[in-house]
Amino acid sequence: MSARIEVIGLKEFVRELRVANAQLPNELRRGLNAIGKEILVPEVKKRVRASIKDPSRSRGSLLKSVTSKADRTSASVKEGTPSRVPYAGWWEFGGPTARSSRPPNREFVPKGRAMYPALVAKRDEIQKEADDLIDRMTRLLRAGTITGF
Repeated sequence: MSARIEVIGLKEFVRELRVANAQLPNELRRGLNAIGKEILVPEVKKRVRASIKDPSRSRGSLLKSVTSKADRTSASVKEGTPSRVPYAGWWEFGGPTARSSRPPNREFVPKGRAMYPALVAKRDEIQKEADDLIDRMTRLLRAGTITGF
């Protein structure tokens, strides 16, 4: 299980952009990828590092698994992969609620430890960058060209 943030309504927005200009979804992908990689991913990694209590048992693979990806119809920031970092969901949210010896009990945190708190902390910055991206795309639509980014 991996933690994931999903933008709702992006497919509809991209569909409308395709009608206006066939090349704009690629610019949207680049812009959303930049927002994820430059704003959200560093904040999530900072929070993961701060939460590691024993540096000798560092979660380097967990840090490397925090990635941003955008394509023409969706954008996401992921933490963990099922094959290489299957414990990412447990690390982010905690559990199990029943006592057991494996995996060790970890307090369940419904709002997460790194991903969602980072999103909340960077919300204003993400919103500003998204507004700037939409403004640039609007100017390009009016100009009838996508050059000059």
